[in-house]
Amino acid sequence: MFVTTIERTNEVFNEKARLVARELNLSFVVRNRITIKKLMNRYQSDCLVVGNDLVLYSFHTGQSVFFHPNLAQVRLKRILKGEEDTFLSAAMIAPGDQVLDCTLGFASDAIIAAHMVGNGGSVTGLEMNPIWAYILKQRLVEYECDFEEMKNALSRIKCLNEDYQKFLKNAPDKSFDIVYFDPMFELTIDESSALNSLKNFAFDVELTKDILEHAIRVARKRVVLKAHYQSPLFKRLGFNVSARKTSKVHFGFISII
Repeated sequence: MFVTTIERTNEVFNEKARLVARELNLSFVVRNRITIKKLMNRYQSDCLVVGNDLVLYSFHTGQSVFFHPNLAQVRLKRILKGEEDTFLSAAMIAPGDQVLDCTLGFASDAIIAAHMVGNGGSVTGLEMNPIWAYILKQRLVEYECDFEEMKNALSRIKCLNEDYQKFLKNAPDKSFDIVYFDPMFELTIDESSALNSLKNFAFDVELTKDILEHAIRVARKRVVLKAHYQSPLFKRLGFNVSARKTSKVHFGFISII
């Protein structure tokens, strides 16, 4: 992995890229108007591109991924209009709750949770990939928008570069109200190009019965699982399923109280 800048760079972006490289202990490569594809081929490595955003490129697939809360913004506006959100219905998140999102990803559900918990609550998100965790930490703080509810929600999310298996094993009993899992789908959803791009940088960690038992120990109210509707995890791990006829994604839950 190396760090470079957008093609039409300037000294501000160059300095920012050098800082990012130092913080991540990566090499900084001067762009010199060379294409990202040629740079990745030259160094046989993935690449983090610094500009107004932070964009991660996969050497093996040529795909890129960056933080964009667009879907969460649409969902948030619908919630403010009084429409139901299936994630919130399954998780039963309330103001003041402390939520643990074990698989942060694009933080879409974390944003919705952070809006719901309000100023008295918090959302802790775990991301195993150190580069993606770094991107999320930066963008959750730096992302600019005129949508006040979105800005407030982003400010309530704490991103940690952690393996959720180790985190749950070490977490105190009843330390979160909701524990949430959204593992990478065993069955690909073709419509979700953003999700499939992120898969290139994800760690394959299976949700096991042992880890679920720790999640149940850690949760005060509910453990929630989001997965493909054909996922065997719901039945294997004993989740009650909130089925949605028109969606390939279902939510499962285990109530603690």
